[in-house]
Amino acid sequence: RMMVWNVENNGWRCRSSIPKFRGPGRKDDYCPYGNLITLKALSLGKYRDTEAVQNGIDSHILHWENRGGKKIHMFGIGTTFKRLKYPNVWFDILHVVDVLSRYPYAMEHGEFWEMWEVIKSKQQPEGGFVPESMWKAWSEWSFGQKKEPSPWMTMRIAQIASRLG
Repeated sequence: RMMVWNVENNGWRCRSSIPKFRGPGRKDDYCPYGNLITLKALSLGKYRDTEAVQNGIDSHILHWENRGGKKIHMFGIGTTFKRLKYPNVWFDILHVVDVLSRYPYAMEHGEFWEMWEVIKSKQQPEGGFVPESMWKAWSEWSFGQKKEPSPWMTMRIAQIASRLG
């Protein structure tokens, strides 16, 4: 309930327990990663259909819509954002689409479907998905290399597809 109460009209902002530190970006910007994690948590409970959640979703939709314009410090939506990465531990297209796909409200927006099309366009002819960026900590896993399809990443994308119908 506290997360719902802390929402602003443009989602959740970066906050810190350190006095005078408010996180990256402008004071009135939403925090893309904090917003994403909050939406992921709220997708599991009774607050999933609230105005607060819609505000959070709208922030990601507007961020994608304005990707060629105003940038949010440390959270651009360019080439790096569009690279397929797994597991979902940062702000990237697969993580955003995974979380937003849990909400019918997000699917009402063409921008959501544009992001989904970017992901689908990267499918290999045999059906799998190859990681385009990797986290060094997971270099020994299938999703930690960029040479062949990752069963884990492919499974995650298949789960998203099943939510979309």
